[in-house]
Amino acid sequence: MRESGRFVLGLGLAAAFSASLLAAAHLPPGEQVAGAAEMRNAAASAPLVMASTGVVELSIDIVPTAESRQLRVVADSGTHLRSTTIELHGEASDRRHVFEWFGLPVGTYEVLGTLVDDAGHDQVAVRGFLRVIE
Repeated sequence: MRESGRFVLGLGLAAAFSASLLAAAHLPPGEQVAGAAEMRNAAASAPLVMASTGVVELSIDIVPTAESRQLRVVADSGTHLRSTTIELHGEASDRRHVFEWFGLPVGTYEVLGTLVDDAGHDQVAVRGFLRVIE
């Protein structure tokens, strides 16, 4: 039987979460982001901890805009990298996206979710941490 861990990131122009295992990004309504220099992010205060034999379920909620074109998720431990990019369809995009990653090697991962606009610029990003143990 595999252990399953749930990791939630909130991402978007109006998303806001507050809990030690959740990370969030928030921009006031109507504020436009020109590029990565204006990107806001927040780190979770404590990582989710799970066994290396488990399944990490990444659930990412977004507030899509007309410019939303990609959702990129990266987990990086410094020695191992796992990433996924999906195409979005502007405001018609689903709000919730779920990814499953199996058998991540032992380590502490920075997990970064980024919403990318039609010009290839980061609209907003959110960061959290995941610790995988034996």
